[in-house]
Amino acid sequence: MRNFPSQLIPLLPQGFLKEVLLQYDSQKRIEFLETLSNDDKEFYIDTYAPVGSKARDIYNLDYDRLCDDAEKLSYISSNSEVIFKNFVIHLRTSVRKNTGNASKVDGIITAWSTELSSKYTVRRELKAV
Repeated sequence: MRNFPSQLIPLLPQGFLKEVLLQYDSQKRIEFLETLSNDDKEFYIDTYAPVGSKARDIYNLDYDRLCDDAEKLSYISSNSEVIFKNFVIHLRTSVRKNTGNASKVDGIITAWSTELSSKYTVRRELKAV
């Protein structure tokens, strides 16, 4: 899957998404999370680091360090699109390599493309004038 649409990432199986997030470099992961809206950030954090888990404790430490680094925050703010794009590339690579979820991924894309095509299909109806 070379071009998995980024807006469909939250629809991926939770276990697979958790694996992808945990495999991503921890500094890149914290940068990626910082580029997201609060709701999206919470979704991704809860996916790989539920409240009360060791992973959440590590995230909280990393986040506190990030908040103390004005230069890093400025970098993230200036490069949020590149940071997001790099995560999507990482995810797409993981999707291609993980053949176990291929049918689920195909189903997600098929449902999405069907919805899009029905939404934008021009209906040609003849009307009597």
